[in-house]
Amino acid sequence: MTIKDFIAEHITPDQDGPTNLPFQIGKKTLNKGTVLTNYGQIEKNGYFLKKGIILCEIERNDAKTLIDIVFPGNFFCAYNSFLLDEPSDIRVFAFTACEIEFLEKEELKSAYHHSLLANKLGRYLKEHLLLKKVQREKDFLTKTAEEVYTEILRENPGIIQNLPVNKIAQYLGIHSESLSRIRKKLIT
Repeated sequence: MTIKDFIAEHITPDQDGPTNLPFQIGKKTLNKGTVLTNYGQIEKNGYFLKKGIILCEIERNDAKTLIDIVFPGNFFCAYNSFLLDEPSDIRVFAFTACEIEFLEKEELKSAYHHSLLANKLGRYLKEHLLLKKVQREKDFLTKTAEEVYTEILRENPGIIQNLPVNKIAQYLGIHSESLSRIRKKLIT
């Protein structure tokens, strides 16, 4: 899937249409470990993952915590930095080799002034991000780690082959040993 495909699938077309986008789309291939946004950097782009896995982590008390796992077909960036023009408090990096597309923030902001399509895309992405974060918060408060892990497996079956247990456990907010017990229980 590409940004154009995403727009065609999720945004109601208008006079601009998905083939006449009011902004340029860049493309990049990333090696495993490539940092797109580092701590303290101001986010200048919004990204769309075509292939691979992106991780977003935050550092606290000299420990890193995984706050998001991005799979193909999703937009991502250091959102707070992108929206507020403040230094990023997270690091966004390629966990595997990745193919991405990107939109430059300034060009997108300029398109908001004259394009209904750009405005619809911006609103859709902000609403989608908010709903995703609210659901993650609700999951943490109302579901067991096993239930959340089972949902992740159902939605992204390739996670087992591509992410080590410690990264998945970190995302779930549990210890690796606890995830190993959950995995063993699900297999038997």
